[in-house]
Amino acid sequence: MFENKIYLSLSLLFLLLLSTIKKIYGKEEKNEFYYGDSNFTLKYLTKEYKVEIIKNNSTECPFYSSGPREIYRINNSDDSPSTNENSVVTICDVSFACHRDKCIYYKSPFTTFFINNNTQHSIRFRKENNLNKSLIIHSCLKKDEFCNSSPNDVKCTSNSQCFSNLCDKGRCVINGDYPLKLCRVAYDGDENFSMGCGLDINESCSDHQDCDTQYCSSYARICFNSKLTYRFSPMYQYIIISIGFLVLLMLSVILYLYYINDKPESMSGDDRFSFT
Repeated sequence: MFENKIYLSLSLLFLLLLSTIKKIYGKEEKNEFYYGDSNFTLKYLTKEYKVEIIKNNSTECPFYSSGPREIYRINNSDDSPSTNENSVVTICDVSFACHRDKCIYYKSPFTTFFINNNTQHSIRFRKENNLNKSLIIHSCLKKDEFCNSSPNDVKCTSNSQCFSNLCDKGRCVINGDYPLKLCRVAYDGDENFSMGCGLDINESCSDHQDCDTQYCSSYARICFNSKLTYRFSPMYQYIIISIGFLVLLMLSVILYLYYINDKPESMSGDDRFSFT
């Protein structure tokens, strides 16, 4: 009886260990993302790059492509009802990250980060032709304490590990000298494919069209994702509140001075009771 209990315990322990190994392996397998160098420039991608369409499985995607991707085309034309069937177009999907005029390709089912519990989490990409090298493409706002703040998030130890070339306390942060633009396949609904390029979230912007998300925050003037929550340090919040208070105080003083200068001089007591 005692030996049976030992055997049962060892069996359960072995199964638990096996399931743990599978879970860890599956997690590692899921988190393998790759990047590599390219000779493309930002100007070439936006002006001249031709998205490859796969026809009859005869096209082999280039090495920098993440593979075939099906695009569902919905035909709403009334001109030719007989040919108004929806169709599927297969392309070689590609994604690039650029700053200044240097572009690298990356392969990920997400963008350069993923969202969990409304916070940003950067992805570590391994170089496809040299797996010992890695790169963090996404950058956080330096003052945002939520971004990449989990102990399990990928961390940088040097500037060279960040595409922004700026590592701050274990996080890759925005570098104004190296704004990040993402270039991905854009589709206008009529089988016209091109590369659409826009600034990544957290980068400074002046218009919605500047951003990959098509949303430039009018308050913070950064490219924004509505699914995200930002948390700034108390010191930064105090500075913002102090600036707001000073602005209100200055406006109050200006309005008061304007009111005093614009107010007609009070008439004397004798003038108030004079009759003509």
